[in-house]
Amino acid sequence: MEHHGKLLKRILKENRVNKSDLAEKIGYSRAAIYSFFDREKLPFEVLKAIKEAARVDFSPFADVLKFDVAILEESNNEQMDSIKTKLMRLQDNLIDVQQKVSSALKEVNTLIEKTRKDN
Repeated sequence: MEHHGKLLKRILKENRVNKSDLAEKIGYSRAAIYSFFDREKLPFEVLKAIKEAARVDFSPFADVLKFDVAILEESNNEQMDSIKTKLMRLQDNLIDVQQKVSSALKEVNTLIEKTRKDN
């Protein structure tokens, strides 16, 4: 696998991308952009942000991006399953609470009726 930082530096240079403008667009400092050039592997999110902001051909990163997208999708699926499980538990808890509230309201109504009859 090619060194991400060196590859990124080459792509940005070939496309005459202004590093300061790019940094501002993706929310990083200019120094951070230059530090990316020294990194062997860049996070998927950084590459994606740079790709979208710079609007340059990132085909040299295609294999890396596809691989990272697959990992990200798998991770997202696991997170979604976890979220679904938590939501189902919350829904069950909500049903229990609703039943308790309903029961309590019935008791309150019974007490109100009894109080009215006694007066």
